[in-house]
Amino acid sequence: GSYGDVFKIQHNGELFAIKILRLENRRVCESALLELAAQRIVKDAPELDTLRGNTPCYTDGNVALITMRYFPEGDLTHYLTPTKLSPDEFTITIMYAHLYLVLALHDYNTFGLIHRDIKPDNILVRNKFDYTVGDHGIAMDIPKPGDAPQEDVMGTSGFMAPEIFDAFEFSAKTDMYALGVSMAVLA
Repeated sequence: GSYGDVFKIQHNGELFAIKILRLENRRVCESALLELAAQRIVKDAPELDTLRGNTPCYTDGNVALITMRYFPEGDLTHYLTPTKLSPDEFTITIMYAHLYLVLALHDYNTFGLIHRDIKPDNILVRNKFDYTVGDHGIAMDIPKPGDAPQEDVMGTSGFMAPEIFDAFEFSAKTDMYALGVSMAVLA
């Protein structure tokens, strides 16, 4: 991610990942706290939960270590390389991933959250038919009617819905828009 690095670790025969966040500024600290808060909310939804264990975070004040599940196939961008899959497998994978992720985002929104950074690099792949939405560091609560507009525009610009730039309007629809752009980019 942009705030830290992720490493593959093996301990007692188990593979997992450790995200190391350098707590250099307030934005990184906020991102780490948001990621953990969002993960605690979605912990019972396997298509959204990336954390490993009951105490997934350690910090010494300078760095935060977040232990996460290991996704052997990496992210969707790297999984869908032409050399890995035949054209038919590629098409089926894109279609299945899209359906699976629409349902995952529905669950995410059911928990009252908006991800705000849906893109192929944040879709993690366990295997051909098992995906997880990762990197919850800029998630936010779904705004309620009457809430002030969210003026802190965050996300990856090419995947953000136009209404975010026009009126600072975030909703469950903005995540679905980003998913649609993601699938179009991959296809």
